[in-house]
Amino acid sequence: MSTAVAANSPQWTAAQLTAMQSTGSNLLVSAGAGSGKTAVLAQRCACLVADARPPCGVDQLLVVTFTDAAAGEMRHRIAAALRERLAARPDDRRLAEQIALLDAAAISTLHAFCKRVLSRFFAPAGLDPGFAVLDAREAELLRGEVVREMFAELHVANDRFARRFEQLVDRAGRGKDDELAQLVLSLAAFTESVVDGDAWLDRQVHAFDGCTRSRLTSFWSDHRRQATVRELGALEARLRQIADECAASGCELIVDMGRRTNTFAGVLTTFKSELEGTKADGDVDAICARLATLKQPELPKATTSEAKSAISGFQPEYDRLRQALKEAYSTGFKTAIAEQLAGVTAGDWARGIMRTRSQVGTLVELVRRFLDRYARAKRACAAVDFADLERYTLNLLRDPARPDQPTAVGRWLSDQFEHVLVDEFQDINPVQAEILSRVSRQQDPLGRPPNLFVVGDVKQSIYRFRLAEPKVFVERARQAAEAPPSGRDRRIDLNENFRSDRPVLEFVNCLFDRLMADDLGNIRFDDAAHLRAGTAAQQQVAGPAVELHVLEDKVDAAANGNEGEPSPEGPQSWERIEREGYAIAERIGELIAESGGKLSYRDIVILMRSPRRQAPLLVSTLRKQGIPVFAELAGGFFESLEIRDMLALLRLLDNEQQDIELAAHLRSPLCRHELSDSDLVRIRSAGDREAPFHIAFAEYGERGKDAGLRGRVRAIRDELARLRDRIRLRPLPEVIAEVLQSSGYAARVSAMPDGPQRVANLTQLYQYAREFATFSRQGLHRFLRFLDEMRANEQDMGVTPPLSAAADVVRIMSIHQSKGLEFPVVFVAELGKRFNFEDSRGDAVFDRELGLGLKWVDARRRLVWPTLPQRLVAERLKDETRAEELRILYVALTRARKRLVLVGTASDKDLKELLKDRPAEPTPSGPLPLADRRAAQCVMNWLVRALATMSAEQVIGLRDPPGPAALVRLRCIPSADMTTWRLGTTYEEGVRARRTAFAAGAEVPADIPTRAADPASVEALMARLTAPYAHKASTGQPAVLAASAMKRLFEPAHDPDDPHAPAERVIATPRLRRPTFVETGPTPPEATDRGSWTHRLMQHVDLARPCDLADLQEQLRHLVSAGVLTAEAADAIDVASIAWFFQHPLGRQMRTAADSVRREVPFVYGLPADTAPSGDRVLVRGIIDCYFGEPNGVVLLDYKTDAVAEADVPARAEHYRPQIDLYARALEAIWRVRISERVLVFLVPRQVVSVRPVPFTNTTPAAPAETPLPE
Repeated sequence: MSTAVAANSPQWTAAQLTAMQSTGSNLLVSAGAGSGKTAVLAQRCACLVADARPPCGVDQLLVVTFTDAAAGEMRHRIAAALRERLAARPDDRRLAEQIALLDAAAISTLHAFCKRVLSRFFAPAGLDPGFAVLDAREAELLRGEVVREMFAELHVANDRFARRFEQLVDRAGRGKDDELAQLVLSLAAFTESVVDGDAWLDRQVHAFDGCTRSRLTSFWSDHRRQATVRELGALEARLRQIADECAASGCELIVDMGRRTNTFAGVLTTFKSELEGTKADGDVDAICARLATLKQPELPKATTSEAKSAISGFQPEYDRLRQALKEAYSTGFKTAIAEQLAGVTAGDWARGIMRTRSQVGTLVELVRRFLDRYARAKRACAAVDFADLERYTLNLLRDPARPDQPTAVGRWLSDQFEHVLVDEFQDINPVQAEILSRVSRQQDPLGRPPNLFVVGDVKQSIYRFRLAEPKVFVERARQAAEAPPSGRDRRIDLNENFRSDRPVLEFVNCLFDRLMADDLGNIRFDDAAHLRAGTAAQQQVAGPAVELHVLEDKVDAAANGNEGEPSPEGPQSWERIEREGYAIAERIGELIAESGGKLSYRDIVILMRSPRRQAPLLVSTLRKQGIPVFAELAGGFFESLEIRDMLALLRLLDNEQQDIELAAHLRSPLCRHELSDSDLVRIRSAGDREAPFHIAFAEYGERGKDAGLRGRVRAIRDELARLRDRIRLRPLPEVIAEVLQSSGYAARVSAMPDGPQRVANLTQLYQYAREFATFSRQGLHRFLRFLDEMRANEQDMGVTPPLSAAADVVRIMSIHQSKGLEFPVVFVAELGKRFNFEDSRGDAVFDRELGLGLKWVDARRRLVWPTLPQRLVAERLKDETRAEELRILYVALTRARKRLVLVGTASDKDLKELLKDRPAEPTPSGPLPLADRRAAQCVMNWLVRALATMSAEQVIGLRDPPGPAALVRLRCIPSADMTTWRLGTTYEEGVRARRTAFAAGAEVPADIPTRAADPASVEALMARLTAPYAHKASTGQPAVLAASAMKRLFEPAHDPDDPHAPAERVIATPRLRRPTFVETGPTPPEATDRGSWTHRLMQHVDLARPCDLADLQEQLRHLVSAGVLTAEAADAIDVASIAWFFQHPLGRQMRTAADSVRREVPFVYGLPADTAPSGDRVLVRGIIDCYFGEPNGVVLLDYKTDAVAEADVPARAEHYRPQIDLYARALEAIWRVRISERVLVFLVPRQVVSVRPVPFTNTTPAAPAETPLPE
């Protein structure tokens, strides 16, 4: 069933319209990059509310987004779509009501939705009605505390489990608590993302039941067999590919090598078929035994003179193919198959499993105990974490006794929502998917039509580290694709890309056609996944628009120096990222120059896989080459001088017996009586030199010989004691702010090099303290532990001063940060960076399907053996990492609109592969052999293998003229080309160097002209330096002025000390509120509050309603219940005066023009210099109360709640004339409209005054009389 076509915009594609309008089935939309999925989702919501038959209320929609920001954007988009429809149907009162209800609609993250459910059903959920949600960092801190406390108790216990725990520390933790604690925390978090975590843990305990020292269970035996079959299949495909290349050669020796290879591949096929046809351990062992002893074919050698002569013209090809075969036999067969799988019998694998069985049981029990203690710790502070929100909600929706039937809460929720819509579905985990399934009618026992709509792109699932499970999307997509057309499930593919030009998309399609397949990551890059240019303008762009710059990894050091000595400034001493940065800077400069002013630095972004450590070097390199660049650099926070000073003080306040922190504080500017090094020496040597320094310090304060030093020591100790008292009595952020203000430390560090960065770091420390102040458990020691946890978990969140959106700089960001964004020119750097397989290398690994796998560790002999579960899980984790890296690469490459530049460092082998001659025709489309894709250690390996399948017409040089088939320009940079590279110096480095040289008395460099001082020049210079500033009046003017202050800008004001002073701008000091703590009873609201509340009501009044007194009172009650206004505000508003206004002719005129009414419109306007009293340009910021369109122009309104008598209205209108004139000027200048009328509405005396326009000048004449409008 489809709704009527609601969207007026003709640009929607047929697939988009289908996704917007179809109902009556569970709909999965697979939306490729740049296909407008967010717009489609918003338009679908608008269609369901405004166009569907029957229509749905906005309060009957559940829209789930990935982030709070995305939820806010979605709400805004839906509102805009509904207002577009209301403009076409102005008499549709229902639609106007739906727009008014939109703020209360369930459009949020899944966690926010779960919190609302639990707040309503806290009793059946077993929660405190006032439960709080732990901040992610507070939850992390609490988990760390719980696991440490648990381990501490187990270390001193003497029961059986404690002894098993000690053995686990020795084996799984290699004798370290920290490693085992991290394993417990990771495993606990993982189980919380499994639908039935308890059952999953139970399965791990019983996974080895039935396993003996000579026999595997059927589960592990079958997975062993499948793994061997897969390895054989991958190797066979790789060998046949090499054999095909050999067969195409014109050299008989190479052709013979191909025949031998094909023969061996056929043998592997036979073994593969045998393994696929049996499941018995004995049969598998027999087959594997024969496989392990299989001899590799002998490769032909050119030993005779005839053979050498025959291959003389084919030597490079012969060497390359022979080396490829050697690697295939060595890694693909000998290591992966013959030694690791086939070479180990079932009995050997079974014995390894039996050795780790008890360790698995201990680890599972440890996780259970941790989860129990952590739950108790949360209950003690009446709090839940984000995982609890999901788990408790799922428990409300799922009855373990009857899992197929909805619970009462589940039925109630499914009745509430007519449609459930989910964005970024590829990034959810199984628990979240189960919640959404039970809230929706995906499988409704009552037979109601399905109502679950999910949209996403599995190729952009890049949050595996957050336990996202792309398999959920893949399985749902498969079911929808296989369902009958009239079934409950349906799939729609959106592959029109409205972001990138055709040449970019063609390269992306060609590349991922070779890299993505079902056998690695379950992602099929078929025709439905291919991206197509969505507009004619994109399709008409000529290519190629993609470049690949490959740098040789090794740089010839000798070529950079004299007589073989390397130059310390040459590229051989640079990091990889610095060399890549140099190449990037060169190319950016060329692109800017070639564009003829059409390309700016702000149009360029550099994406990195993980910029945390490498971005600072890249930033430095680009700046040295003259490229303005900005990056949000993380790291360096805890190592910065100012943070080390502050932490030394805080640690000293927490524990005064810390010698290092005490010495650091005494030498810090934070110490009001800063001591010198010689002072510290006198203190140290005065007493017992064996005593700790803090004792020597205290003793010197009592009995020190030097009276002056003794007094300073006492003063320091008194100050520390005072701060300890303050920190016990006052909130921590307040004490930190007091220390920074009283010491002037922030001002001091602001004058140091990188001053803004240092001040930003101190501000961030204060923000961390404010964040910690919201935690349920407080204390300085816990705050320091909170910071230590952040540092240990590499959450060193260095702060970068904010960047203006208009700044003309190249931006550097991570690929994850770029998701959802687009840029005209995209550089992707560090493509030679090796993949991180760290999670697969641990002694304990785990997987949703395969479960837990532990290595066998002999702590006494210090030997480690892999077990079958550990090896199978580790290989699966490696494949999941490779699949994730493929998806991350896809996200990076699809950010570019016009040009994509790939930069990376390659090994000598890969460089030779790129430089070899290419075939005249490309290899047929389709994925590379699995062995090639799995062998990759970095993205560059994939690119090299993919480009090897492209023709000479598809891959051209950087400067070559392009042909119609050209896809990518290739530039290989050998080490010889880098020897002349030299980095410049940044401006900051130059300034610091000159300052240092000057301070050291260095001579002025010869290239700086100098001359003797001329007395006349000196006198003229001194006169300029001491002359009064000509524009002193402007120095007191704010950078941005509030529009409400304009009425004072043009008023004469007399200095009380100078009766003859000229009229100047005077901005009165705002009257301070009376402090709450001195009030003795209820106080009436301030006039400013009453005015703000009245404006808030006028902003939200529904103009489509009668707007009489009764109606306004009803609307006011609704706004109070919605939280827009408080009850106190509602009581203070003069509703009768507002009702009078809406019955006034002007009010009726405003309601008639409701479609064009705009309320509370913010603006920033530059008041020209010739109109400002000071003669300088003034930037004015304000909010226009209301304006609406009429046939002869725009009517501008400004509401006033001044308590003014009717007779005084003309004078008060004159007072406000400059302000409303400014509003009119801003409205005309910014929105290009003509103002037909300026009106002041005085609500208290119930007067409407029309204000005539008066020219703004810095000698403003008296205003004409105002004319009240007729009643």
